[in-house]
Amino acid sequence: MVIMDPRLNPGVDSRVNTFLKIGEIARLGEVGVDTVRYYERLGLLHAQGRSAGGYREFSRATVERIRFIKPAQSLGFRLDEMVSVLNAIDTEGVNYQRAHARLSAVAERIDAQIEDLRRVRSEISVLLAKYEADGCEELESTVTRMG
Repeated sequence: MVIMDPRLNPGVDSRVNTFLKIGEIARLGEVGVDTVRYYERLGLLHAQGRSAGGYREFSRATVERIRFIKPAQSLGFRLDEMVSVLNAIDTEGVNYQRAHARLSAVAERIDAQIEDLRRVRSEISVLLAKYEADGCEELESTVTRMG
C-alpha cells in the first residue's frame, strides 16, 4: 500500500496543478457546469486547452472572470455586452473612457426599462380602478379574453 504525502498531492489548490477542470471552475465560481459551458460558447470564458484525457482545462483566472460576470449581470449588463467588455480588457487592458461609456449606456438602458415599467404600472392602475368601479364580472371577462 502506497501512502501519498498530502503536500505532494496535485489537487485543486496545488501549485503543481495549474489548470482546473470544468467542474472545479463551476464549484469555485459558484455556478453550474452548464453555465460555464454556456459562457464558453458565448466567448466569455476560454479553455486553455485539453488534458491528455480530453478534458477542457481552465486557468485559475477563469474563476475570477466568473466572479466578475455575475455581479455585472446583476447591475444590468447583458452577456453580449460582457463579451465586448472582456474582449476589450483582454486585448487592450482597462480603458476608463470606454468603461465609462459602457456603464453610461447600461444606465440609460436601465432608465428606459424603469420608464417602461412605470408606464405599464400606470396602465394597470387605470385598469384596476375601472374594474373596481365596474365590478368583478368585467375583470373576469377581460382575463378570459387575454388568456
